[in-house]
Amino acid sequence: MAKDDYHVIVYYLLSYLYDCLKKGRPVDKSIIRLEAYPEEIDPDYYRYILEHLLKDGLIEGVSIHEVPILGQRNASQLRGLDNMRITPAGIAYLQENSFMKKAYETLKALKDIMPFI
Repeated sequence: MAKDDYHVIVYYLLSYLYDCLKKGRPVDKSIIRLEAYPEEIDPDYYRYILEHLLKDGLIEGVSIHEVPILGQRNASQLRGLDNMRITPAGIAYLQENSFMKKAYETLKALKDIMPFI
């Protein structure tokens, strides 16, 4: 699996959020934001992933707002990244999904750049 694969990014986010929840730490926006990733990831792709994690009930605490752009279709903007939390469904997805296990193996090799793993 590539580092920019959907399941790798989802594993990274959910495992970070779960770690914060278990340790009672606030979410660090710099880790949640796109610049935390070691490789270039398209911002629309990353926003798509976050929106679907929210819509699928795997994360909570953030909201999606449509931002009108003159002459273009509306763009969405995520708000409240520092309030983001993993849900019980997100924890179950993280622990039970076979793709998450593959993503874990991919990220295990990258643990030096992801200190919470």
